Amino acid sequence: MSARKVKFKPDEAGIKSLTHLEGVGRVVEQTARDIAKDASANAPRRTKFNAKSYGSTKAHLEPDGYHAEAYSDDPFAHLVEFGSVRNPAYRPLTRAARDNARFEEGRTP
Repeated sequence: MSARKVKFKPDEAGIKSLTHLEGVGRVVEQTARDIAKDASANAPRRTKFNAKSYGSTKAHLEPDGYHAEAYSDDPFAHLVEFGSVRNPAYRPLTRAARDNARFEEGRTP
């Protein structure tokens, strides 16, 4: 008995219609808010300025679906995130994004 090959072709129009639903925008916005909140909790506590600098944008619709951002307005946030010669990389935004990512069952980031 030979194995049959199954060809899968995603329905692009169906995927696009799902990513443009209003409920998706609320989920994207809430996820960005959660990432900013967790990044603030993960930030080093040497100064409170960095921990208070995280925020998120409202979800906005673009041609490929809803988008929202988690950000830091600290001018030295890149040093906290990526480190420097004398400072380790704490990666509060990266860790928060990884922890808040929603994957299908069995998939990992």
